[in-house]
Amino acid sequence: PALAQRLQQTEQLATQANKAIARATEVLDSLSNKKNRQATLLGANPAIVEAKTLLQQALLTTPTDARLYWSLGCLFEAEHQWSWAYQYKQQAYTVNPSQYTLQTQQPDYVKLQAKAIKAGYHPPASQSASITQNNIPKSIPNLAPHFMPVERR
Repeated sequence: PALAQRLQQTEQLATQANKAIARATEVLDSLSNKKNRQATLLGANPAIVEAKTLLQQALLTTPTDARLYWSLGCLFEAEHQWSWAYQYKQQAYTVNPSQYTLQTQQPDYVKLQAKAIKAGYHPPASQSASITQNNIPKSIPNLAPHFMPVERR
């Protein structure tokens, strides 16, 4: 019975995570419309706020799901919040390097890293040295449970 209960809980968490990711994908798809993209940059888009909240709630229960971090990174990137976008995408790599190795080597990711640094993001000294050697540390802190960023207006 205990094993069956844990399996059911795991399935519920996976369902919650998948719903959050689906909502984030819907929001990102809607941003392909230029008008929606411009509105997002002018203020907090309620759909993005909702999607980020769902993803962060899912992270509270499934902090090892790299897809949640990557989706959050994509939402922050859509809002031009480069530092947060980079940190969440980097966390996706930390949680699951095999799944996100190719994404982090793409030119778009490298550009995001440069934008994050230009926007004021400074990786810890030990982290920046190891990143240049392609040796990503395994202990980047989980941002979601501790911090809900304030939207810029």
